[in-house]
Amino acid sequence: HLIEAFSKIAYKYPDWTLEIYGDENGVSKHELKSLVKNNNLDKQIFIFSATPNITNIMSKSSIFALTSKTECFPMVLLEAQQAGLPIISYDCKYGPKNIINHLSDGLLVLDQNIDDFANKLDLLIKDEGLRNKLRKNAVENAKRFEENEIMKKWISLFEL
Repeated sequence: HLIEAFSKIAYKYPDWTLEIYGDENGVSKHELKSLVKNNNLDKQIFIFSATPNITNIMSKSSIFALTSKTECFPMVLLEAQQAGLPIISYDCKYGPKNIINHLSDGLLVLDQNIDDFANKLDLLIKDEGLRNKLRKNAVENAKRFEENEIMKKWISLFEL
């Protein structure tokens, strides 16, 4: 979905690139690379294997995008927030809406709606002010999940 969404707007942003990291999970890299090639985006979309240095990569990025069909509690969104990345994610069941505050530290997109994802990604790319606002708030909002904050909740639960 991410490749399809980006393909709808990539012509507007020839200097923007999309980097995808991870190992095969349902869709082979060959299929993804074919999709990139069929959309003539091999100069803008790059597919990499999973890396132990994702935090370093995130720190050099502008946006984090998640197009999962399902998620429970996606730790990668917390990592993205801690790296100060504005997030765009499908509002799939359970996970992203428990981490992302829509229009505060990221954008939630209608679940599995590629056109909505493309439109909101377009907005995020062209609106640097919005990206900066979401970036600042992402770092702040990620603190809700730091160990000391979570431990306070556990302790108060047991002290009841």
